[in-house]
Amino acid sequence: MTWQEWVEQRAASLGLTRTSGYRTPGQERALGGPASSYHSRGTPGAPGALDIGGSADKLTQLFREIRAAFAGRINELYLNIPGGQSLAIKNDRGLSTNPEAGRARHLHVALGASVRAPGLAQPATRIPAEGRGEKALEAAPADVCVRTLCPPDFRGAVAAALGREVKPQENCICWSDVWVYGVAVSVIVSGALLAFWGRKQ
Repeated sequence: MTWQEWVEQRAASLGLTRTSGYRTPGQERALGGPASSYHSRGTPGAPGALDIGGSADKLTQLFREIRAAFAGRINELYLNIPGGQSLAIKNDRGLSTNPEAGRARHLHVALGASVRAPGLAQPATRIPAEGRGEKALEAAPADVCVRTLCPPDFRGAVAAALGREVKPQENCICWSDVWVYGVAVSVIVSGALLAFWGRKQ
């Protein structure tokens, strides 16, 4: 299940309907949208953004559910209720103004491409504490990195401050790899020191 499928299924269960998905760049321009719109990303089957329409209370409920379920993985989540409550999150940060203000009532959703919707296999960080250690390694997919170590992202900080899209860092290394490398280096250094002391004696 993709995040798009999860959102659409949850929306349907609340009596909400999808009002928009993928748009070609030309369609987006005709609507007055920006060239960087998430609606023009992805494919018709898996659009980069979805718009959901319906009653204000149900849209608000869906907004809260998505905010909780996909915390830390939100590209854009805009709840637009003309004359009522409007909330906006971009790159996991709340905005003081809603970019969708002035449009019809709807919920705009754009989540990260690598998102695993709730209910699917989860990274080891979501395994209860009592199930960590060897059990966590057995449960987590082999390609899942539980924790990463990244250098300071100055470009990302500047982009976030300017309200631009922040791209994920690609020069991070898995913390488990750091641990393995650290142990290997410690073993090598310890062996060298023992050999050195053995020669001195």
